[in-house]
Amino acid sequence: MEFGKTLALSLAFCALLPAVEPHKSAGEYPAHAESAAADIGVDFQVHSYSADGQMYFTKDYLVCEVAVYPRAQLELTGSSFALRINRSKNLVQEASPEFVAASLKYPDWTQHPQLELGAGVGDAGVTVGAPAPAGRFPGDPAAGISLPRRPEAPEDPHKIEKPRIDAAKLALDTALKTGLIATPVAGNIYFEYSGNMKKVKNLSLIVRAAGVDLEIPLR
Repeated sequence: MEFGKTLALSLAFCALLPAVEPHKSAGEYPAHAESAAADIGVDFQVHSYSADGQMYFTKDYLVCEVAVYPRAQLELTGSSFALRINRSKNLVQEASPEFVAASLKYPDWTQHPQLELGAGVGDAGVTVGAPAPAGRFPGDPAAGISLPRRPEAPEDPHKIEKPRIDAAKLALDTALKTGLIATPVAGNIYFEYSGNMKKVKNLSLIVRAAGVDLEIPLR
C-alpha cells in the first residue's frame, strides 16, 4: 500500500515538472547573450529534439533549445524568436509547435521519411519510414525483397524497456511556453527549413521582447 502511494506521488510530481529543465545559467549553453531584461542560452540541435534518452528527427524544421533567465517579469510570444540564415534580411519566423506535431503525426503531408534514433544505453536502433522500393522493370525480383537481419544477441530477460514517447506529443511537451515568465524557463523552438544545411555558413537567433533585442550567433 505504501509503495502504491509513493509511486502515485512520484508520478504526480513528475507530471508537474517542466518538460525541459533550464541549466543553472545561460553561460552553460553553447551560445548565450545578456540583455537588460534577460539572459538567453541557446543549444542549436539542427533537425533533432529529445527527451528521456530518446531522440527524434524532424526533416522540415530546425530546432533550438532556448533558455530564458528574466531579471523581472517578461512576456514571451510566438513572434519573440526568429532565425537569420546566411545574413539574409528575410528572417525565418518561429513555427507553431502544433504545426510541427502535425507534420510528425501525419508524415504523408510532406511525403518525407521519418527517422527515429534510440539514444538509450545499448539501444542502437534506427527506424526509417521510407516507402517500399519500386521495381526497375516489370517483374524485377529486387522489388519488395527484404534483406535478412543480422543475428542479434539474446535480450536480457531482466531488462526493463522504456515506453516509446509519442514524437508529436513530445514536440508539443518540450516546446518553449509563451506568456508572462518571472523565473527561468527552457524549451524548444522550431523553424521551418528543409534546405541544405551544408550551405548555411552563418546562422543566428534573433530574440525580441520587452527589454530584449539580441542577435545570438549559432554558426
